[in-house]
Amino acid sequence: MNLRAVWTLNRIERYLGRTVVAYTLGVLAVLLVVLGFVELSIQLGKLNDSYTLEKGVLYTLLKLPVYGYEVFPVALLIGALMGLGALANRSELIVIRAAGWPVWRIFAGVLKSVLLFALVMVALGEWVAPPSEALAKKLRAEALHKDYSIGSDNGVWLRQRLGGKPAMVHVRTVVNAQLLAGVELFVMEKNRLARYVAAPRARWDAEKGAWRLERAKSRQITAQNRLVDGTLQPAFSVRSEKVGDPLVPLVLEPETLTVLQVDTRYMGIRDLMGYIDFLHANGLDVRPYQLALARKLSLPLTLLAMLAIVFPLVFGSIRQVSMGQRIFVGVLIGLGFHFANQLLGNLALAYGLPIWLGAVAPSLILLALAMWGFARLDRPWKQRRKLA
Repeated sequence: MNLRAVWTLNRIERYLGRTVVAYTLGVLAVLLVVLGFVELSIQLGKLNDSYTLEKGVLYTLLKLPVYGYEVFPVALLIGALMGLGALANRSELIVIRAAGWPVWRIFAGVLKSVLLFALVMVALGEWVAPPSEALAKKLRAEALHKDYSIGSDNGVWLRQRLGGKPAMVHVRTVVNAQLLAGVELFVMEKNRLARYVAAPRARWDAEKGAWRLERAKSRQITAQNRLVDGTLQPAFSVRSEKVGDPLVPLVLEPETLTVLQVDTRYMGIRDLMGYIDFLHANGLDVRPYQLALARKLSLPLTLLAMLAIVFPLVFGSIRQVSMGQRIFVGVLIGLGFHFANQLLGNLALAYGLPIWLGAVAPSLILLALAMWGFARLDRPWKQRRKLA
């Protein structure tokens, strides 16, 4: 098989692909404008002296790559419905089929162009959206909470007082609103480090209203002046001890941690895999993150199913159908797919079903319906060609 011939686009395929991609870009732009407007309206309600309108607008703009990656499958579905529907209304699809092109060949021609477009969106979701989301989160959190500083690795730095002494607190990962991982306390005294406490985890104790460090270890640093060659020079001694599970009144509270929590939707594939390994090493639940990873890896299957289901809908009613009807059908299918995806994913997590089942089942169901529609489309057309 000549692979170059398979992937080379002829004039008809270029025309079909250009039409679908153009409509998809238009739908994507409209969806981003709507989502951006909604996000900006939410941020306007959070403005204060430090979180200004300019920062709210910048936060909204930084969120757009994430939104673009998330709504791309639905944009492809609606864009393909509109693009192919426009060709059908102008009878161009009838002419193409009369020239000997079966539905599957038209589908393959459109798929070639869509694959190139999809690769760009996958790159956006893997390398642009995660750092953009991290920067947006850092911008808003630091503006709303002046004592917070978020590093590029999602670590959180806090400035507060512990035991009446100034201290810095570092949290490597906010697992959820009730659990922190990699907690470090740096207690200062007379402009020097006096005590260092490290704990692999910290859990919120609702009764005490404080964080309970687990398996914490402490190092007490004492400064002593020693006489060396007739002059006093500072010297330090370090004493290590295990302090068990102490309670620490950090300024972080579960209500404010929701803006710092790791969201699987905004993580790249490599970051998700590393985070799953981290949770495994700490004995934490990894299934929600495995589901998120499976959904990201199954994105090509989702796009294939979204594009395939369009063809039975367009060729099944190749007569005049208004653009509004096609958009309405596309929105219904997109919403139905989203709800089915969420439902099956939650069922897989709740009842211990295979993770991959919850991730790919909606796409497989949609693809099966599309294949059934393809089979029904070609049957009457072949019969008419035989009679002719």
